[in-house]
Amino acid sequence: MSRIGIYNNSSNGLPTNLLLDAGELDTSTLGFKESIISLSLNAGWYWLAANCNILTPSVQVSNSFFGGLHFLGSDAPGTVSNDFCYSQSSVPYGALPSIAPVNNLIVKSIVPLFWFRAG
Repeated sequence: MSRIGIYNNSSNGLPTNLLLDAGELDTSTLGFKESIISLSLNAGWYWLAANCNILTPSVQVSNSFFGGLHFLGSDAPGTVSNDFCYSQSSVPYGALPSIAPVNNLIVKSIVPLFWFRAG
């Protein structure tokens, strides 16, 4: 099982307040997983959080993909591997905390792939 949530972004570029905990998502089998949520967001930066009940989850990732920098806010696409996410290993599995735990963050250059669909 996994939990997916969204945090807002602070002025120092870290997640802060929990905006949405989408509840549990069954990730016990291989394949694409979908969580249907309803949340209105203003323009800005947000953090997607995932909390898994296993120590080393297996997820589709990318560390250098065309357009990655453009997707994440650069003014031009690129294929350079950069730090795109953080990992936090000291949070027990369960409901996501209302304030993002930003101590013990580890910078990662390999990011899990998530898709968003609006409609």
